[in-house]
Amino acid sequence: MDDFLKEILPTANTVEILLDNQHEANLMSLLAPAVDDSPTMFKWASGLSWDYNGNLADSLEKRVKDAGGDTDGELVITLDWSNTDDLDLHVIPPTGASTIKYDNKSPTGTNGKLDVDMNVSSPLTTSPVENIVFKHKDETAEGIYRVRVHNYTKRDNHIKDQGCTVTIKCAGKVHQLSKSQTIQDGEMIHAATFHYSKKSGITQLETNLDTTTKNRSMWGVDTNRFHKVNMIMDSPNYWGDDAIGNKHLFFIVDNAINDSGARGFYNEYLNSDLRKDRKVFEVLASSMTVPPTDNQLSGVGFSTTLPNVVTLRVNDTTYSVNTKQGLTS
Repeated sequence: MDDFLKEILPTANTVEILLDNQHEANLMSLLAPAVDDSPTMFKWASGLSWDYNGNLADSLEKRVKDAGGDTDGELVITLDWSNTDDLDLHVIPPTGASTIKYDNKSPTGTNGKLDVDMNVSSPLTTSPVENIVFKHKDETAEGIYRVRVHNYTKRDNHIKDQGCTVTIKCAGKVHQLSKSQTIQDGEMIHAATFHYSKKSGITQLETNLDTTTKNRSMWGVDTNRFHKVNMIMDSPNYWGDDAIGNKHLFFIVDNAINDSGARGFYNEYLNSDLRKDRKVFEVLASSMTVPPTDNQLSGVGFSTTLPNVVTLRVNDTTYSVNTKQGLTS
């Protein structure tokens, strides 16, 4: 990224970023004080801060994480539904290993693991999830996978709260398979069959359920598409002569609108005068959400301390001529 900023960006006419499904947690908003001349709360001179999407609205990944599951594997298969039934997610791997399910959560011969199993017994919830993750790419077997859903215990008969959704995530692509009809007590449905390879990810997906493998919309912009970048900037703690804490790089995306509000600050941002009252500020920060506005700077951000992959498309109108070799570029 340093090479890009030094060698390519200065001569770029336009920059576009490919918004990937896996960037959901990287969505960010830049935040400013409501009163322009208010003194800074932070360790740096500017009164600006930022917030990532991970702190905001209830998403499927957040529900899985809140339940103790892992959403960051090579292949992640998640089941969610909206009633108190005890649905079970089954995945049959291609290795000859036994089915991954509630009574065989991590079978020998596969790196797959069922790490969330909900509505087995009290307390019951009407927003349950189950999650099977194949964590490491080099240990994920190639071949045909089969996904099934079993209604182990039928409890709920509200017509509007029936059916389920199976979400399959691999290599940044998300496939959602939905069934709106009731799954009867003891019924087993076939959700999907697909081929997985390390090179191509998921191919040959077959299902009788309703499929939505089209682009997702996050903050008003579709995934798996390039979007215009209006600005590229360091996080405010690295503006000017400030260089405090971890550095982040922000790509402000055209028409990206955070419509959920944001958290204005975190205790690690606070200057030394305020940190002595950090317990009070923790309560304030978590309860005082910054409301959304139509005029905002939002986009995708990355911490420079963490490995990430981003695809950029650059239109460079600069040409150079090497007269000695007779070559143009």
